[in-house]
Amino acid sequence: MSASLLPPAPGIPVADAVTLEALNRDPWPVVAALRDEAPVHWVPALNRYLVMGFDDCRFVETRPDIFTAVEDRHPVDRTIGRSMIRKDDPNHAPERHAANRALRIKVVADRWRPVFEENTRVFLDQLIAAGPGADLSADFAAPLAASNVAALVGLKDVPATVVLRWSTAFMAGAADPGADVSIRRRVREANAEIDDVIASVVAGSNRAPDGTILAAMIDAGMSLETQRANVKLAIAGGINEPKHALTNAVWALARHREQHDRAVADPTLFEAVFEEIVRWLPPVGVISRRTTCEVEIAGVTIPEGAQIGACLHSANRDPRRFTAPDAFDIDRDSVGHLAFGAGPHMCAGRWAAQCAVGQVALPQLYARFSGLRPVDSEGAAFAGWTFRGLETLPVTWDAVRTPRATGAVVPLEVTVVDKSIAAEGVCAVTLRPNSATGPLPWQPGAHLTVEFPTSDDASVERQYSLCGSPDEPDYRIAVRREEAGRGGSDYVHSRLAVGDRIRISPPRNNFVLYPAQRYRFVAGGIGITPIVPMIAEAHRRGVDWSLLYLGRARRGMPFLDWLSAFGDRVTVWPSAEFGRVRLADHLSEVAGELVYACGPGALLDELEELSQQWPADTLHVERFAARVSDLPNKDFRLNLARSGIVLDVAAEQTIVDALQSAGIEVATSCLEGTCRTCETTVVAGTPCHRDSALTEAEKQRSMTMMICVSRSQTSELTLDL
Repeated sequence: MSASLLPPAPGIPVADAVTLEALNRDPWPVVAALRDEAPVHWVPALNRYLVMGFDDCRFVETRPDIFTAVEDRHPVDRTIGRSMIRKDDPNHAPERHAANRALRIKVVADRWRPVFEENTRVFLDQLIAAGPGADLSADFAAPLAASNVAALVGLKDVPATVVLRWSTAFMAGAADPGADVSIRRRVREANAEIDDVIASVVAGSNRAPDGTILAAMIDAGMSLETQRANVKLAIAGGINEPKHALTNAVWALARHREQHDRAVADPTLFEAVFEEIVRWLPPVGVISRRTTCEVEIAGVTIPEGAQIGACLHSANRDPRRFTAPDAFDIDRDSVGHLAFGAGPHMCAGRWAAQCAVGQVALPQLYARFSGLRPVDSEGAAFAGWTFRGLETLPVTWDAVRTPRATGAVVPLEVTVVDKSIAAEGVCAVTLRPNSATGPLPWQPGAHLTVEFPTSDDASVERQYSLCGSPDEPDYRIAVRREEAGRGGSDYVHSRLAVGDRIRISPPRNNFVLYPAQRYRFVAGGIGITPIVPMIAEAHRRGVDWSLLYLGRARRGMPFLDWLSAFGDRVTVWPSAEFGRVRLADHLSEVAGELVYACGPGALLDELEELSQQWPADTLHVERFAARVSDLPNKDFRLNLARSGIVLDVAAEQTIVDALQSAGIEVATSCLEGTCRTCETTVVAGTPCHRDSALTEAEKQRSMTMMICVSRSQTSELTLDL
């Protein structure tokens, strides 16, 4: 008899009141009560020990030497064969490495995003044809997920309906103890069909590699049995998660209108929507493991051979890890959630799901449908415990828009319709989109990348904050002439003229105005530009605010006339009149407020020092340039947790340099620590943060780091790569 069938170990509470019915109906109050009572429980209804806390669940996931995925006669193995999910290293690593070749971030962006976009367009048309009242799950999310998975594994010509039928059969087989004859028949039929399709693909394996998971396994010399098991694994497990993430997100946004409106206005926020929805409503609720030895978890001793369940429903709402964890909040730092697991068995399709749902499907969905909403969000029914989500979600809408192309950033052509002097040395420019659709939506804090031609038929790009209103038909920027600049400001002041046509990139927002009861704005010089629309938005919301506006002389400070209408909310401080400002005199007793600041580096450095006395995450800044670091560079060893690769990072290299030298591509953009594109989760070690993007609180937590500039304080550093 296995240890899991014996009475629980001494000292471990028995949750005999917990039933599968209660967990399937509404797991949240059940797991919250268990988590509050004890870190580990024996749950007879599940026939296993249930681990509740975030840190403890992460421990279970990242220590396969103690908590093995290998289990004889497991229903999943009986259904699809022995796949990588039921293996530990060294047997797991070769299969995972082969799959990773098709699923790395850069491969997803370059190879698979266009596929996801085309599939999304196809099934959006299907949803439109079904009309208001259509089921978002059956008519869009499920067939989209099936088509995406089929493409990833190398079975792109198989219809979505067939892939869905296979997936349903495999999921039923994995949950069945083996007694249901009809389920076993469906599993046999699905296995026979998919084996025939795989055989035809393998027979043509002398074709050029196509970047799919199956092709990678063929190229790696994997056995046919291994190829079949892992393709079936992707089909069984790769549909429910993105399907549920998509339908759950639409349901959640309908119930949180302020967050809905912001995401629709700024589609870059849909990535945050995706991360938060999978944290808040994890598609997978529990990860099963078996102990290889006696082990202590949170002071509780669990015997060897015990069945363990790492409860992700509980871990992702652990108040010791997440503030107000039961709230859906796209502004929270969701990085490091366990919705996709952790360690060697972290979901290989994590980046594909983020791209397919957060970067493609959700933005396209809300771009096509005006007023998209569930028919009955109150009556929406969730189901499941191990796999949980909305099986149906009827939706309606007000209108269907003309589709807008997505993919790589496409420059937009605009015409200069006005150019004027906003202050001494400051030029205000109004840009009107040449497209009939008008400007793309944006939110306060957003900026444009503007492309200026140069004399040698090349071009330069510069970023400028938007200082108009999101409701206007034009974009407005203000540019200070910098004598020691890099040429952009000189071009605007000396050469740019009304009637000129130039190109811009769509608005991006790295300086988001989060909700607050009160704002304190600080602007230095041209740093007033992103603050102006923030003030307008705070005023529109009826939220209390104040502004400290610093400059050398009034004649060089733009927007003073507009600001004068707000009376004593605005403090104007020209140093030529009043001398150097003492920030502490103007920012005392900061509590329950958010401080937003933009301006010269010295001003922001002083504010950051002052903010050490404030509550965490109070200060939000936007810098014109990255900080200059005078810290010494030292060699260190870099461990990649998911791939098992070990690299040496030399003193003259960045982490990105070392990764690229090893043939490992990661997403990057600014390469100076300001844009957060390369943000990566830290598994072990202590980072040496040198970026200008993370808040001080985020740096202290060290859950993530910017690998384009930051290094390691410790001799070894382990990242979630």
